[in-house]
Amino acid sequence: MRNADKNTSEEFFLSSDVLMERAALAVCDELLKACPGIKNILIVSGPGNNGGDGIAAARILRERGYFADVCIVGDMSRLSELTDRQLKSIEQYDANGKLYEKAVPDKNYDAVIDALFGISLNRNIEGDFLKAVTAVNEMKKNGTFVLSIDIPSGINGLTGAVMGEAVNADLTLSCGFEKSGTVLFPGAAHAGVVKCADIGISEQALLLDNEGPFMCTLDPGEIKMPPRISDSNKGSYGKILIVAGSREISGAAVLSAKAAMKSGAGMVKVFTHETNRTIVGSVLPEALIRTYSDDDPSLLEKFMSDVKWSGALVIGPGLSTGTEGEKIVEYAVKNMHVMPYTTIYDADALNILSKRPDLMEILLSTEQAEREGKRIIFTPHIVEMSRLSGLSVSEIKADPINTALDFAYKYNVILVLKDARTVIATPSYLDNDVVYINTNGNNGMATAGSGDVLSGIIASFSIYDDFTELAVAIHGRAGDIARDKIGPHAMTAMDIIDCIGQS
Repeated sequence: MRNADKNTSEEFFLSSDVLMERAALAVCDELLKACPGIKNILIVSGPGNNGGDGIAAARILRERGYFADVCIVGDMSRLSELTDRQLKSIEQYDANGKLYEKAVPDKNYDAVIDALFGISLNRNIEGDFLKAVTAVNEMKKNGTFVLSIDIPSGINGLTGAVMGEAVNADLTLSCGFEKSGTVLFPGAAHAGVVKCADIGISEQALLLDNEGPFMCTLDPGEIKMPPRISDSNKGSYGKILIVAGSREISGAAVLSAKAAMKSGAGMVKVFTHETNRTIVGSVLPEALIRTYSDDDPSLLEKFMSDVKWSGALVIGPGLSTGTEGEKIVEYAVKNMHVMPYTTIYDADALNILSKRPDLMEILLSTEQAEREGKRIIFTPHIVEMSRLSGLSVSEIKADPINTALDFAYKYNVILVLKDARTVIATPSYLDNDVVYINTNGNNGMATAGSGDVLSGIIASFSIYDDFTELAVAIHGRAGDIARDKIGPHAMTAMDIIDCIGQS
């Protein structure tokens, strides 16, 4: 967005003053739309251009007859050129409000416009700025409406991290395009409702000389089940092999396989421990089943037979990290050239890989050409990602986008980094420089088996183009439907499955 702002001024000849005026107009319109009865407004501005947006908004509000105080926090001698010009401009108009410096006034306001910091904040706020943020949040607690310009002050524009303290906004008006800092948590929790204001920065300006990667999310209208063909049969919609379950665990295999079926897979086969045959067969009569026993001498022979049958493979849900599971994962990695087009490593398969650096080294050293175009997908949650990458959970949460990208590029895999905002990063050979951030779903999905459901949906959708981000979004939408029906506390993974395909 910084590049796009610069491009708009330098390449498209729309001056920064014009962009600032349009941003201020949009702020005023959105504030009055959200709070039609307000009279007294405080604009808390910093010395940068974000502060200039706020001062311009104060001038417009005064012109419209509203009482608008301005508080400028920070060193007045360090005002940006644009902000200094806005301050000189507002001083030429009849005052319908006061100017305060450094300290937020102890007065009652109907609304506060937060224009302290923009998207460039990269260190913890302190001093007068910290006091100002605290004061704004106290006013919000007492019922004052808070609108943040571009991003809540104190939030890192890229990662969503809280830089010491941050404003809790009711509404964030993002200039041009939304910033990842209000999509990712914890920034999203501070942003309230996020709207985008068209201030004249076009997509063309965003594309010009872009360094990438783009961060995208699917529009709600794009989140729909793939179309079915009238003249089709079960073979048209894929053969999915689910390698899941162990002597002690049967539910994960059921959940992953049933999710694949409910997502439209033509045929599903479950490869599991023999103790699970009756359970899987009784719950999933439509599924094919192949079992193995402890120390089964024909384990890998059976596995390869089913691999040849399949078009997509899921390894890991409830598999355990025991001998049989490790043999299967090792064989799949060492023989990736004979695996199906799509292989999804989930749950215990990832745990096995995290303790087998020799297998990760094979992934690292095997060029895409040697894989014969195979797609490999990892679906770790944050803790599993920590084991795989060697990074701490806090380090991953602080920058999930670059964590996901670095791993995807390093190991040539599609990475689905699962969290409250799931990040999907693709390897460099796909050459699209797009990171998808999933924005639906809810905390009711923080329940055992939810990840098993996702692996089944991804496998089912693997016959389509650009399937991974759609599978994640369908999973989230199903979770949202389940939440609306029964509430987040009562949700189970099976409830998510039952809502796949509903609208």
